[in-house]
Amino acid sequence: MDEFYKYFSVHQGNSEYEFDLSDVEWMSNQELLILTSIFKYLVESEIKFKVFFLKNGSTELIERRIAVQIYQIWEVWKIANIMHDQKFEDYFDIHSGIVDQLKNRFKLNSTQGEIYNRFGITPFVSLDSISHYDNRIINEMLEETYRLSNATDNILRLHNCNMPFENHTLSSIITKELYENFLDHVNTSFFPTNENFTFLSLSLVPKISNDKNNNNRIQSILERNFNEESYPEFKEFYFNKKNKEYKNQSILQFSFLDFGTGIISTLKDEYSIKFPQKIKKTQNLLIVKY
Repeated sequence: MDEFYKYFSVHQGNSEYEFDLSDVEWMSNQELLILTSIFKYLVESEIKFKVFFLKNGSTELIERRIAVQIYQIWEVWKIANIMHDQKFEDYFDIHSGIVDQLKNRFKLNSTQGEIYNRFGITPFVSLDSISHYDNRIINEMLEETYRLSNATDNILRLHNCNMPFENHTLSSIITKELYENFLDHVNTSFFPTNENFTFLSLSLVPKISNDKNNNNRIQSILERNFNEESYPEFKEFYFNKKNKEYKNQSILQFSFLDFGTGIISTLKDEYSIKFPQKIKKTQNLLIVKY
């Protein structure tokens, strides 16, 4: 993404982009959200690109795990929804026929696979930018998110989790606040289009079935998952210092993303005021606050 950002900042629509995902066996919910959001903007910007899921354009060399991922990205994540009237096949090397072929070949369904089993996810959602809005309009825009909240409730019940999103808390408080913040501060998108979007998704990482006899195995899995899929700065959240072990608990991940330049521009302006002697060396730097 860093390489894409640096190149796109200079060349934008003067180049054709290729994303080769044929060797990728698993993507986190956040990675799916970032990639799909970029694809959405490239479509809206009428910039040529191609995404490759197949090895050498064929399904013959695809292993089951990659086949499952393709099926889930199509059926659960619903990546085809980013298109309008454009042909999906012009941008991606998969389509419904190929997905059905993989489904029959590997006997796949929507309740199995890397994405759905490990992360109960909701479909990719994009929300449009609007100039004038009130509570009624915001609620209408978030109608689909209300349905996401219901889907999340079902997943949480399935895993015997607490219910933090009862009474549409997700839509009426968290999402509404983030969406209004996006609308208040959206300026110019990083992408050359008149359309501005914000994107969101939910995923649940369920706890591992536990008993006293397999705690060492569970701790080994949790440690490996943390090292492979998280950041060292987050360890305090996942690790119990008192018991000196990783917490085995279900975690609900809520991701919210936009590509507006407002915050970045503000940070850069503030940085140039505080450190004027360094601004020339960092004028092309993207400053990100976590």
